[in-house]
Amino acid sequence: MCLPQILTVGDEIQWKRDAVGLYWRSFVRYMVDDSLTLPFIYDRNNHTMAKCIGCEEYQDLKCSYHYDINYDEWEPMRHHMLVMRGEIIQLMGDQCCIVSWDNGQQIHLPKSAIRKADPI
Repeated sequence: MCLPQILTVGDEIQWKRDAVGLYWRSFVRYMVDDSLTLPFIYDRNNHTMAKCIGCEEYQDLKCSYHYDINYDEWEPMRHHMLVMRGEIIQLMGDQCCIVSWDNGQQIHLPKSAIRKADPI
């Protein structure tokens, strides 16, 4: 049995292969809407909110816009996510972290979605 990876600030990371299918639509939404710091959105009383699934962090999107995203056109993102590399720049409790991706974007993610990067 494998022990869980211990991830810390400065680690180079990649998406876990089995997480890509679960996260790619949320990640696309995050990439399109630059007001988001958390990728998981929902509506509450006609008000858009964002919440992390791994911790208690939430975001009240006071000025979020509605985006009509054609996810079929974004399907290549699923493939690209498998080769993306990032760095953990901040830990958020035991379950989450802030990742700075190689394209410059930063996102709050559960550590369960990422792994240490393969050597180049």
